[in-house]
Amino acid sequence: MKYVGIDIGDGESAVSVVSQYGAMLPAVVPLGNVNSIRSIVGRLGEEPVIGDAVVLNHAVTDRSARFKSRFLYDNCARQDLRLFAEGLYALLSKALHDDELKIALGCPAAWKPEARGRYAAIVASAGFPNLYTVSESRAAFLYAHYCNELNISEKLLRRPTLVIDIGSSTIDYAYIVDGRERDIGVFGEVLLGGGLLDELILEKAVAESPNQETIRDVFRRFPSWKSYCELIGRQLKEEYFLNEERWADTPCSTVAPIYADADTALTLNISLCSRDMDQILDQGIAALEGRSFRQALRDTLTRARDMTAERPPELLLVTGGASRMKFFQNACRDTFPQATLALCDEPELSIARGLGIAARTDDMLGRFRGEIAGYFQSGTIKREIELQIPYLLPDYVPKTAQLLEQEGVLQAVLDFQGNSRDTEQFRRYLIDRIFAVFQNTELTEEADQIVNQWIEKRLTAVQDDLNDICDRYMIDRADMSLVKIHAEVRITHLNIPLNLRVLAAINQQPLLRKLLWASKPLLKYLPKATSGMTKQLRRRLTAELSNPSGEFAKALSTQLVRELQQQIDVQTQKVEIQIQ
Repeated sequence: MKYVGIDIGDGESAVSVVSQYGAMLPAVVPLGNVNSIRSIVGRLGEEPVIGDAVVLNHAVTDRSARFKSRFLYDNCARQDLRLFAEGLYALLSKALHDDELKIALGCPAAWKPEARGRYAAIVASAGFPNLYTVSESRAAFLYAHYCNELNISEKLLRRPTLVIDIGSSTIDYAYIVDGRERDIGVFGEVLLGGGLLDELILEKAVAESPNQETIRDVFRRFPSWKSYCELIGRQLKEEYFLNEERWADTPCSTVAPIYADADTALTLNISLCSRDMDQILDQGIAALEGRSFRQALRDTLTRARDMTAERPPELLLVTGGASRMKFFQNACRDTFPQATLALCDEPELSIARGLGIAARTDDMLGRFRGEIAGYFQSGTIKREIELQIPYLLPDYVPKTAQLLEQEGVLQAVLDFQGNSRDTEQFRRYLIDRIFAVFQNTELTEEADQIVNQWIEKRLTAVQDDLNDICDRYMIDRADMSLVKIHAEVRITHLNIPLNLRVLAAINQQPLLRKLLWASKPLLKYLPKATSGMTKQLRRRLTAELSNPSGEFAKALSTQLVRELQQQIDVQTQKVEIQIQ
């Protein structure tokens, strides 16, 4: 089994792989001779071509870029995605042949389940097996948490963390409140990404070209050439943001050749300096409802700050290709001045690596939870609890009998408003009263503590089995400790078998009998009833509950199995794989 993370970005794509055994740190899978490729696709004859080969080979047709940002609303973009996935599968099938795979495919956090499902289905249709989607912001957190390449302390990673993944098409957030995946809340913006700047850079270059009209005509007739030129503009943008100081006054420039047909050979000059970039960042954009890129960025960061205001993030983990932009980094610092800012060194690879980790941890956790469920279904815990019940009853029954005598039976006599001669009516009322007693956490606290001590002391065989399962999946034994779990196990309802012996004990007491027979003036004297009367009632209750083979012991065993299973099920959703 190999676990694969596939990050198809709007600008770049990368893949990682993690083996089933050994170290779980993901290795980047070379795509051709590079670790990441441009997310651009075309055709050479009938075969798909992806990456830089699309740009370098002028015989390639039907070029398309930024198909991921258009995926939600453009059917043509979905076809381009399918073609790109085919090309990616052709590259990966050579590197991952003859292995069983589980694949985590990254997608924007803000995408709805329906969009995620369509996206996964399209990519899977290219030949990828066992594929599911994972939020890219979650993948970024897993990368930071487990790869240790950012030198972030474990203590800081346990503090409230906000992951910000800004790519070409979207900006995603993941808010982690205790360092564990289960507490991740994801949200994002599906229309805000660095690709908007690529469009503006290209538009600026076309508007300044002496061949403006001819170039626009070529773009209308051959959209693939527009995609090609936009990619050249993107490369220039990346060069600019890698060293902004260098291009403060001197323009960073390049040339995009355009060969629309045998009679059309053009060149498009594209250049950027700091003044140009400021104008682009402050230019209104229709896709952002007229807001500028800079303003939209401030708005989304402010929204993220407001959503996390209850526990403000102390760590900002920033990744994605656009995270290299200095103005974006400064905006993050300004919005979250109390937080430590951590930048991924290779943002084009961090998501893919995190996805590889997600694929393995999710699979292992799924198998772990399945094994825990199978352990319950085997009946082992049920048999162990039934075996150990005789060791619980001697401590639990006296406390329960006392509680039922005082808060259940005697209080029921005080409160009963029905027909005092109707024994069955009083019996039903008494059962309801006992149910209410077990629902009262304050009343049953001492009895519940007895149960918890018994779980810890007597269910050692169950703990040993849980430890063995944890060890197989590299899960901390403490996460499945019965010491931790039993704190939530309490008896909330038992079918107390109150037969005629107990009712007879009530009727045999003159004071109680008079009360039952509607001698209401005597109600106020019940708390002063003789200790002999209450002791006799308690003895009757104790005898009724103490039989290890009786109805009470069976009901107690059933609820203990149910409560333990519920709490262990809850705990299995909280555990995390210990990555070496």
